[in-house]
Amino acid sequence: MSTMIRRRPTVGLAIVELAAAAALVGGPGRATPAQATPPIGAWQNILAYRTGKCVDVYAQWTGDGALVHQWNCRMYESQHWTFVPTGDGYYYVIARHSGKCLDVQNASTAERATVHQWTCVGWPNQQWRLEPVTHLPYPGYLLVARHSGMCLDLFDASPADGTRIQQMRCSGFNGQWWSLGPPQ
Repeated sequence: MSTMIRRRPTVGLAIVELAAAAALVGGPGRATPAQATPPIGAWQNILAYRTGKCVDVYAQWTGDGALVHQWNCRMYESQHWTFVPTGDGYYYVIARHSGKCLDVQNASTAERATVHQWTCVGWPNQQWRLEPVTHLPYPGYLLVARHSGMCLDLFDASPADGTRIQQMRCSGFNGQWWSLGPPQ
C-alpha cells in the first residue's frame, strides 16, 4: 500500500518563485564544473538519449501524482519542461501544462521508486542536478535526485511508449542518459 504525503502548494509556489527571482537577478546558482547548466526559462523536451522519445506526464493529467513516462514527442505541453534553479546547482524541473514539479514519490530512496509530478514544495525529492555524460556524440546528461543521489532512469531502457520513468542507482547505463531540446 502506498502512502501519499500531503503537501502545501502555496509554500512550494513561493519557493519556486524565489528561486526564479534569484536566477533573474544573478543570485547564486552557478554549477560546479561537474554539473551542467540547462537553458533557464526556456521550455525544453527532455529526451531519452537511447530512444529519442520525450519525458511525458501520463495522459496530460494536471493533478498531483500523475505518472511520468516516455512517449513519442508530439508537441504536448505535458512534454515541455523548464529548469528553475534552487540556487546551489540543483533545479526544479517543472511541467508546462500543470506547473508541477518532477518528484520522486514519497521522497523514496529505494531503487525503482516512481517518478511523478507533484505540486512544487521545495523538498529535496523535487530537486535535480544535471551531470554531463561526456563520451556521447551530442550533449547528454544524468539527472540526479538531490535526496537520494539516484538517477532518473527509463525502466529497462525500453523503446516502448508508456515506459515508466523511475529512479535507480546511477550506473552510467544508457537508460539514464537524457538530452534536452526545443519542444517538438
